[in-house]
Amino acid sequence: EFRRVLFRSYNGTDPMWVPQRRVLNGLWGWAIDLTQDGVLLAGTWSSGPAWQGIIGRNAIPSGSGWQFPTLPSAPGGELTTFAVSRSYCNGYSIFAGTWDRGLFRSDDSGITWSAVPLPTTAPIRSVSLSANFGHDLTIYAGTWGNGIYRSSDGGATWGQVNAGLNDPRVRAVVVSPNFANDGLVFAGTDKIGKHTSELQ
Repeated sequence: EFRRVLFRSYNGTDPMWVPQRRVLNGLWGWAIDLTQDGVLLAGTWSSGPAWQGIIGRNAIPSGSGWQFPTLPSAPGGELTTFAVSRSYCNGYSIFAGTWDRGLFRSDDSGITWSAVPLPTTAPIRSVSLSANFGHDLTIYAGTWGNGIYRSSDGGATWGQVNAGLNDPRVRAVVVSPNFANDGLVFAGTDKIGKHTSELQ
């Protein structure tokens, strides 16, 4: 949000949006997600060491307020996307993609983060996980310039899956909720439009 404000609604039926100022260190909010146990994640932009935390984390049930965990990368950067796995019964994983700092993973609700070895320095615009991630460990990452990467081992290794993709500038990638059966993945690109892939 370009005016440096995160908003919150307290009424889902007739929402009134209330600005939550300063919760993101006064910076822009580029991405937002909410985990199954109520941890609100917000991605920000930072130009240098003055604001090192580009991930805001707020465990809402605990009332602890906003925290900005340290990433294993140079200070600053821009957080562009989150993806949270649905396997809550076995714990869950969070992936965070950035414009210029790579891909990161957390397995403790965003408290600590580790770097994921995605084999490209291209900006990451979108990350999507299989609904059955807890079993198939499948991740798709859409990049701005290098197309789409896929991992079937939780991010340890990756391969490009760009056959038929006429534009490598990917804005969004989404894995079907029924991926285990239909193998469908959808991608939106900058100029050519929507692509559908049947990959398993």
